[in-house]
Amino acid sequence: MHRDIKPQNIMLRSGNLQAVLIDFGIARDFTPNLTKTHTQILSDGFAPIEQYDKRAKRGAYSDVYASSATLYAILTGEAPTMSPVRAIGTQLVEPKEINSSISERVNQAIIKGMEIKAGDRPQSIQEWLSLLNLQNTNVNLPTVTIVNSQEIEKAIHAFYAHVDYNSSNAGLLIHHREHRKDPTLHYHITISDTHCFNFGGNGFAVFPIPRKAKRAVHVKLLDRKDVLDRCLIAYQLFQDWDYGILGWNCEHFARLVTSGEAISYQVKESPLAFFNNNGYNPRAKEMMDKAYRNAKF
Repeated sequence: MHRDIKPQNIMLRSGNLQAVLIDFGIARDFTPNLTKTHTQILSDGFAPIEQYDKRAKRGAYSDVYASSATLYAILTGEAPTMSPVRAIGTQLVEPKEINSSISERVNQAIIKGMEIKAGDRPQSIQEWLSLLNLQNTNVNLPTVTIVNSQEIEKAIHAFYAHVDYNSSNAGLLIHHREHRKDPTLHYHITISDTHCFNFGGNGFAVFPIPRKAKRAVHVKLLDRKDVLDRCLIAYQLFQDWDYGILGWNCEHFARLVTSGEAISYQVKESPLAFFNNNGYNPRAKEMMDKAYRNAKF
């Protein structure tokens, strides 16, 4: 079992465009029908329901779910609704409704592979592949942006071009709403009098401080220099993390960098917070603290 199949863990070879599955850090051997205690490491949107329960049985059908969800994302350009949310009644939008060029056969293979109940899915990758029958299939793929080293260097260059360690307005936690009726607060880290830094659905960016941005109150901030130093450390640690439904988001990132706590109070206050550790992300905090202790400035 791979246990973390998702688009971010598939690379294309430069020579022949062969797809290669990577990151076997949490892969495990398994014994069919045997219940074990499993580490709970997963990716929202791509993990089956059984991976949210440490004692639930896993099998090849678990990777079938993740493979189907990965194909869903590749063909639609959208991450599928995560399995715990589907388990309480939210319907999965069929991929064909998003991309009409998907054949009915492929559409049904994805849906079957993403059944909530493990027993309703194909029980092996081979069984699932037989449902696809991709020969002579012509599908219009959505545009996919590949993050390459040049884009990474561009983001780092933009940060250094605008950061001001002497500015009293740098190193602050701020937030704003996109419009008056927007229910979501979008969090950022100021890096100068005029610019801020953070990430969201469109990736990392340095951009002018939003005109209506407000400073977060009742937050104990780290020293300004520490905050600014932590920006790029966190960027390099989390540039590939998912911006998942109720999962790791801009508030987690901004609070982790400015205060040292990986928490999103917006997630914590959600009715579905129990699916997301009540808004906390202890793994991110552990990674960040270790990286910052080992950093050389």
